[in-house]
Amino acid sequence: MAAVIFHEPVFATTVESGDKLFFYEVGTTTDLIVYTDYALSTAASQPVVADADGRFAPIYFDATGNDPKVVLKDSDDVEKWTCDRYPVDDLTTLTASVATNTSDIAVLEGRMATAEEDIDVLETESADYESRITDLENVTGNVTDADFTGSNQSLTTDGYQILPGGLIFQWGFKSLDGGGTFTVTLPTPFTTAVFIVFGGAGALDKFDDEASQSAGKDGSSLTTIKVTTDGQGGGTSWIAIGY
Repeated sequence: MAAVIFHEPVFATTVESGDKLFFYEVGTTTDLIVYTDYALSTAASQPVVADADGRFAPIYFDATGNDPKVVLKDSDDVEKWTCDRYPVDDLTTLTASVATNTSDIAVLEGRMATAEEDIDVLETESADYESRITDLENVTGNVTDADFTGSNQSLTTDGYQILPGGLIFQWGFKSLDGGGTFTVTLPTPFTTAVFIVFGGAGALDKFDDEASQSAGKDGSSLTTIKVTTDGQGGGTSWIAIGY
């Protein structure tokens, strides 16, 4: 069975508290079963009586039948009007539409949940990007070619390169007539410490294992280093690293 709903009377009659509705088969005085629920599972008692505000509770019919005969009487059973075919609304289509809309709403809710998850991810990524931008904005300067040229370098036989941050590479060649320890004045002074010093005999054999000689830090300073050589090749090359 498919249900239809009965609307309260719309005729030019005021429904008052205690008014009664009677339902019959069309053209007869045979009672028509009406229901209090859309599932048509609970039959309503007849007559159906209006409440204190002059309203009737929802009343449902079996849509497979004809429109009902409806009689309205007052609380004293005085007839107000009779309608032999009272128009009612078939809820079958409405119910199908509600079911479809409910399904569509469920799909949209799922899409909204997915969209919310995507938004959460974007918000997290946005916060990360904002943090990175802030870090970049707080950088006081960028490394440029000028940091490696000008007074920061001297590309000569006895030269140096100052890197951004203060690390200094220095190099040179010391001409020697015989073996011994010699003092070499650095092309540019270190400001804090000398990390390491390398030395090697011969201008073209600076790091050859067989020709290399020791150039230790003992006796070195921020402006000079000590170079020890056996005099091979007439001199020694050196490299100093510090800051």
